[in-house]
Amino acid sequence: MDCSSRIRLERQKRSWTQEQLAERARLSVRTVQRIETGAEASAETLRLIADALGVPPDSLRHPHARIQFGAPWSRLVKITTPSAVLLLAAAAALTQHHAAKVAALAWLPPLFVGIVVFSALFSVGGYSIHQGQLLVHRMGWSTRFDLARLTAFEANPHAMTGSIRLCGNGGLFCFIGWYRNPVLGNYRAYVTDTARAVVLEFGPAKKIVVSPDDPEAFVASLRAATRGIQASDATPSGPSAA
Repeated sequence: MDCSSRIRLERQKRSWTQEQLAERARLSVRTVQRIETGAEASAETLRLIADALGVPPDSLRHPHARIQFGAPWSRLVKITTPSAVLLLAAAAALTQHHAAKVAALAWLPPLFVGIVVFSALFSVGGYSIHQGQLLVHRMGWSTRFDLARLTAFEANPHAMTGSIRLCGNGGLFCFIGWYRNPVLGNYRAYVTDTARAVVLEFGPAKKIVVSPDDPEAFVASLRAATRGIQASDATPSGPSAA
């Protein structure tokens, strides 16, 4: 939770309005509003707010931003992956047995094995925010995105609701590739758990979706890395799906 969220939470715990907090802290209402929407507070302003709330100033400060995030598997991926691997392994063994008699089947075993290997190589192992870049970690390599081009971001557990897969992987190790739904339009997915989705926009024509282990901490780290781009917290209803 970032500084603005902590201040808002402490205010709401006391059932105070922004006007009441501003009066007690001897600040303008506009200042309180700006801070609660993500503006950086000076040390003196933070002290005045902390005194008004009766808490230590350090309890309101933004903790050191995380830079490393895991990519935990959803239940669906945990079920789909071993099932698909076993099915493809069985298909490879069966076709290999018959390939000795039917030469036209000889290409099938390498294909089935290749699907598993290719999917594993492109699977998502985690994410990191480092030196102005978002890195999506794969098996031995990373896909990089320049955060200087980032225009908006939000944690949205329902972002992939109603999505159709245009091209890519639909649950073997992860959801990855090109997807589309009525809300986001076309986007790239690098997701292992749709319920942890975070949407990032790089201009009007490029959107990606990732699924870090702690979406709110990930958003806070993005905000710190991009020096104040505001994230919107979307909360549409409906189950997540891919």
